[in-house]
Amino acid sequence: MSMSDCLHSNDLCDVIRASSLLVPEEIMTSPDNSVELVRDKKWTVRVTAYGATLTFPFEAESYARSYADGQAFRLGVHVAELKRCG
Repeated sequence: MSMSDCLHSNDLCDVIRASSLLVPEEIMTSPDNSVELVRDKKWTVRVTAYGATLTFPFEAESYARSYADGQAFRLGVHVAELKRCG
């Protein structure tokens, strides 16, 4: 099966196989990737991927958790929950 066939298939296995051809597994599960959910006065999601860290503020916990879960799934990591005190 060619890459083009995989990308146009409705079969989930074909899609997963195609994505592994595009992004090597060692990059998808790199120890340099992380997702942190920080609870302070507001909710913050800090995403570190491929050497860059971005921070996203959220007013609502549900939106922050949803975004963090999606990014963790994308990067193949677990969400670390942090609570700032003070």
